[in-house]
Order: sequence, then C-alpha cells, then structure tokens
Amino acid sequence: MAMRGSLLARSLIAAPLAVAAVGAALLPEIGEAESHLGAPECVRWHRPGRVLFYKDTAVHAVGISLPSELVAAEVPAKRPPGEPHVAPFAGSRMGGDTKEYSFGPGDEDAYHAWYAQHRFALTRRKGGWDALRHPEILAAGSVPLFENLAEAPPYSVPFVPVEKLVQAERELSDYTGRLEAAYNATVRGLLEHTRNCLTAEAMAAHILRTMGLWPTSRPLRVLYVSCGWGWSGTINDGWQGPVSIGLFIGLQRLLARVPGSRVVDAPPLPGANWTPPADLPPTYLWYTYEQDTSSASMDESDARRLMYGYGFSYARRLPPGLMASVEERRSVIDDIHRHAFDAVVFGKVGPAQGCEPLPYFDEVQQAGYPAQRIAMIYGGDFGLQFGNTSRHIRLMGGLGTVFVREIDADPDRFEMRPTSVLPASCYMENEWRMFFKLWEMRLECWGCPDLDAPVVAQLWPIFRRSHGSLAANDTGINFGAAPDFNDGAPLLGGRAAACWSGLILLAFPLFGQPLNLAQHGERGEAFVADACTWVAARLLEATRVLASKGTAVAERDFLEAFGVRFSEVKAFICSACGGSACRRPPGRALGGLASPSPESAVLFDAHIAPGDRVALAELRQRVGVT
Repeated sequence: MAMRGSLLARSLIAAPLAVAAVGAALLPEIGEAESHLGAPECVRWHRPGRVLFYKDTAVHAVGISLPSELVAAEVPAKRPPGEPHVAPFAGSRMGGDTKEYSFGPGDEDAYHAWYAQHRFALTRRKGGWDALRHPEILAAGSVPLFENLAEAPPYSVPFVPVEKLVQAERELSDYTGRLEAAYNATVRGLLEHTRNCLTAEAMAAHILRTMGLWPTSRPLRVLYVSCGWGWSGTINDGWQGPVSIGLFIGLQRLLARVPGSRVVDAPPLPGANWTPPADLPPTYLWYTYEQDTSSASMDESDARRLMYGYGFSYARRLPPGLMASVEERRSVIDDIHRHAFDAVVFGKVGPAQGCEPLPYFDEVQQAGYPAQRIAMIYGGDFGLQFGNTSRHIRLMGGLGTVFVREIDADPDRFEMRPTSVLPASCYMENEWRMFFKLWEMRLECWGCPDLDAPVVAQLWPIFRRSHGSLAANDTGINFGAAPDFNDGAPLLGGRAAACWSGLILLAFPLFGQPLNLAQHGERGEAFVADACTWVAARLLEATRVLASKGTAVAERDFLEAFGVRFSEVKAFICSACGGSACRRPPGRALGGLASPSPESAVLFDAHIAPGDRVALAELRQRVGVT
C-alpha cells in the first residue's frame, strides 16, 4: 500500500499517548433493543473472555449487512403446495454482472418479495464466503440452502448462523406439510438472529462495541473515511463494497438515535483518484441517501443501472438530513487535529481492494489517535488466506482495530487468547507488539542477553516514560464529541487500560542477566534501584487486578498467555528487588497465589543464570516441573 513511509515508521516507535477518561452526561437511555444489537454472541465462534489472534495480530469479525426495514416481522406467506418452494440461485457467475440478473433496476421490491414467497433459496460462495445474498434471503423470511456451507473455514461467515442452517437443510429441506410448525419456528429464530446480528444497525453496534464505544450514554462523533463513487461495470469508479456501505448506513442510523451524535464522511483530498461529478452530492456514499428528485440530473433508473447490483438492499436508505454539511466536511482535518472525533473508521482497507493510500491516515496518526479508536475494515473478497492481505493486516494491527470479513486462512494459524490478562493495549500498541515478539523468542531462549538487550535499550525508556507514575497509565488528551462532560464516568475505547501484564513481564529483561547492570558501578546500581521501584509499583497493581479475577483463573490464563505463572513472575521480581510487596508470613502464598515449587524456583531467581541457550519448557523438564 502506498503510504508515507517516514510517518509510518515514526508511528511504529512513538511512545504511547494515553487518553483521559471523559465523563458522560445523562441522555435518553438507549433502548433495550439497541443495547443488544451486535452482541458478542452474534459471532458464531465467539468465546467469552477470549480474543482471536492471527499469528501476532488480533482480528475481529465484520460482515455484510442490510438495512433493518428489510427484515420481515413474521414468517411471510409462502407459495401454495404444488408450486416450487426453492428459489434458484439469483446471482451472477461473476459479481455484479447485471446481464445475468433476473430482475431489472426498478424491481427491488419484487426481488425481496420473490425470496419471501419461497421456503428455501439457493446461495453459495463467490468471491468470498460472505455475500449480500445470504442476509437478503434470511431477512426475507426464507431459509438459505448454502452450497458446501458445512465445509466453510471455521472462522468464515462469522455472522451467518451456520449450525442452524446446516440443521435446517438436513431436517426441513425435504419439505412436507407435516414440517410446517418446525419450519415456522426455525424461520422465526433466523429472523430474530438477522434482526440482532445482520442488520446494518447491528453491524455498526458490533464495531462500536468492539472499540468500547457501545452502548453509550453520551453523543458520539465518528469520522468515516472511504473512497470511490459506487459505479460498476464499464464505468467502474471504485465500488465501495457491501461491507463498507452497510456499515456506513448502520452508523448513520444507529447514532441518529443518540442526540448530539454525528457521522461525518470525509471528502476527497486534493489529488484523490476519484472526485465527485458536479451534479452529485459531495460524498463518496451519495447513493445511500434519498434522491432529491427536484435537482436530479439523471433518471433514477439510469442511476441504478450504474450502481453495483442495481443498488438493491443499500441505495436510497438514508434521509438527506443525515448527510454531513459543507462546513463539517471543510473542517475534517482541523477536527482530526483537535480530537473532535470519538472514532475514525477506515471503511475500505486492504491491498488491491481498499483506498490506496488511505485518505487522512497520516493526519489521524499525527493527531495521536490511539489504535483502540481507529477501525480498519477489511471488507473485500481477498481474505487472510492471501499473502498480500495477511501481511497488510499484520502491518496495520498496531495502528488500528482490525476487522476482517474473510477470516479464511489455515485454522492452525489462529489462536484464542484470554482477555483477562491481555488488555487491548497489549496487542494494539506497537511497542507492546514488539515486546511480545521478543518475549515469544525469549521463551525459546530463556535469559538470552541478546534478546533482553533491545528491550532494555529501546523499549524500556518508552514504557518508563509513558507509565512513569504510580497510576496505571498517565493521562493525556481528551477525544470525542463531548470533551466538556466531566462528571467522572469513563468513556471506554481510549488508552486508560494499560498493558499491566506486560509491565510486570518487563522485569525479566531488566533483571535477567543476572542483575548484570549492577556490575556497572553506581550507574548500574541506580538503574536497578529505579527499575525496582517502578516494577514494584506495577506488581502491586497487577496483584490487585488478578485478585479481582480469582486465583485459579489468574494462574491458568497468565500461564496460557505468557508461558509463565504470575506467581513465578512475582517470585522473580522479589528475588531481584525484595521490598514490602514481597513480604509474607511463612507458608502464605504470594498475593494469594501459589508459590513456585522449590524445584522451579531456581528458574525464577534473578541471581542465578539459566546457563544454556534453551527454551524455558526444556528447563522446566530438567528440574522436573511443568
């Protein structure tokens, strides 16, 4: 991806910038229905307390969605017995080839009604496993018969209820009247899932919820960055893609329910590949707004012929009043730098299928927006199984919250990791991403000085400066639509949650050679004394955090995530620094946790060198412990 290299390089090594908690004023309560939209359980492979990693990068699900008014309220009337009850495949062999469509540009209502009349409808993967056709069939009150769905990669089509559809095909597709009650119950359940998980509003809530911004009791201001004008066919001017379009519609509609909120879609920058025709609204997503027929220079039927898929299920869905004003667009860069946005959503990201370069990316990085407040939407057909896409995602993983539509790589490359010991900052801030890469190498070469040296020389000064006080994280600038709301209620999604687990793991490279810095006279002794004071404060914080989670969970999750137990970390710090944090009555555990066994204690004594360049797991075997 074309990107200003110097800025990207600086962003990879810049010290973390903390965000002060922003208070919340009382607003009308978000309704219960809105609060449940896009719940974590919408993702079929969701596991409570876990986040999915592709290698070293956390990836979150995003999917194709459609406006909520298209979801049937009840099971619709079906064709009478004797007529075909399975709708044939209605798409084209190649995406967007309207010559193969059975419906014309003015037939959108007939298209949705056609699906509704059938009990089942055929669908399949094309460019990717996800497609707009899947939620269209579900929303119409029909049951998709999805070709080879049972063979889909385990993390693909995350919002499609795969297990329910496989069961429905097995039990109901040979339909007779005796199955009517079971069929209707299945459709009602599928409609409820579609309403809560596959509507544009639900997808927007899912994105904001993942970023820590939903549900909200205060107004939110979101910058939406994209490119292209939505034409298809021979006048291809950068098709937005259904993920980006559905998400934009959903954000507009969802936040319209929160007084004071705004979604501003960024205008093209000078020199952009695509610029708006003079007779269209100055927005990349002009076709999502209701048409102003009084000033339209093109017949709607002609405009629909130029839209991808004739604009079915996405065109003309937003009232013009939600469109950003001329003043809002003119001030986008100034607003970025004055931190007027709660979140920045890059709606079209990825090599060969995203905006290249990403508009406003440099400005957002210069303004110091934390990765937790930036969404990177990889909504194209080319997913993680493609090397260019996977490399791009891993590059951007420390610059924003990564959402991927086609999570289709080899399942062995994925891992669920516990969030109980992994705050988002641990895997979203580039300094921590670098630290944990070195940590994984250290586990394979326990105590190797060449792995500890770059941590001490390059990363330690950054962490010492950014986490210099006894607080969990130093405070910084405010972000968002309501910086004057100061009643003390925190706004989630900022940088307030420090990587407390990483902060205590820093003790190993700081003191692990063993205490060799003390050999450098007074300077080394001063370094060790300062580091001990700092680490002791972090240890007390970590002990409090883990105590709230329960002893068994704390030990299990810490060992799973980092290859060492918290009690072993504490024993190591205590051997290096001593102090009141480590004193306990005889026989009592450290911080309520089990102490290391005498056999393994030798591995976690800062005054004893581990010896050979071997993995910690092998050293554990040598002393007879696991």
